[in-house]
Amino acid sequence: MQSVEEILGKLETADNTTKNRIENILVDKGKSVVPELVHQLQVVRGVKRGVVAMTLIRIGEASVEYLKKAANNNKDFEWVAKYLISEITVTWRSFTVPTLSPGLWSRCFQDRESLTGSSAVCVSMTARKSGTWWLRHHFST
Repeated sequence: MQSVEEILGKLETADNTTKNRIENILVDKGKSVVPELVHQLQVVRGVKRGVVAMTLIRIGEASVEYLKKAANNNKDFEWVAKYLISEITVTWRSFTVPTLSPGLWSRCFQDRESLTGSSAVCVSMTARKSGTWWLRHHFST
């Protein structure tokens, strides 16, 4: 079994398809790799850092505890951890928007805490053989 560091090393020469596969491999490993991913997030840069951050978001709640610990131990990392935690734990209410094209649907989510109702995110999703992916578009209503 390859270590997280070895898997991330493959990103240095990876095309977009390979980057996606590597992210999916890490997500599939789940909670068992979260401590190492959080460590790597503090030391890697560039594409590796983006893949690690997205992987932690996709793994979800299992990442939060380790991100909080890392933030407590590394104040320079605190803002990164807080941002990722907010991406993982935010609560949204949804409303439907028109379909963009066959096989693709969109849903918009508005922050439940927003008093003005001016902050929303439109999420488009399409199915793939290896799973699903999300594309976020931020806008104001």
